[in-house]
Amino acid sequence: MRRVGAWRARASAAAGALLLLACGGEAPPEAPASAEHWLVGEPAPAFSLPAQAGAGRVTLTPRLGKLSLVDFFATWCVPCEQAFYAYERLAERYGDRLEVLALSVDEDPQGLAAFRERTGVGFAVAWDEARRTAKRYGPPGIPTAYLVDGSGIVRGVHSGFVPSDEARLRAEIDQLLQ
Repeated sequence: MRRVGAWRARASAAAGALLLLACGGEAPPEAPASAEHWLVGEPAPAFSLPAQAGAGRVTLTPRLGKLSLVDFFATWCVPCEQAFYAYERLAERYGDRLEVLALSVDEDPQGLAAFRERTGVGFAVAWDEARRTAKRYGPPGIPTAYLVDGSGIVRGVHSGFVPSDEARLRAEIDQLLQ
């Protein structure tokens, strides 16, 4: 029993360290626009979480002719904040053809309202309590964005964020919407 608990503690510490490294660092310029991830080409795990602003829920609901961008982020992550501004511009550009769903992996939801207000985004934000949804998606770091097509299939995974990623996402979205 002790061995399992120790293993879980080490695994949790390692995962936390990887998240910190992923958030603080930048991807090399030669990094592919969409990293190979086990979910690419597979159905996106369904979720429905309480929305952090207003009533209602943040739910992945695939619809033909519409893409979903599912983003895993943390309020303390600088690249996550930069990504939020880019996702808001993408949401404005594509209107009802792109739905942005942002899921916080923070330990508690206390800072979400201030983060959302500071970034001024209009898209849906939810707290992924105990990282239950993140565990099903397996983000390699934060931020990580999943592009999900209208059939509910993951078509791209983008881990990390640098300013040039917005253009890469826009090109991928344009291609998927054709």
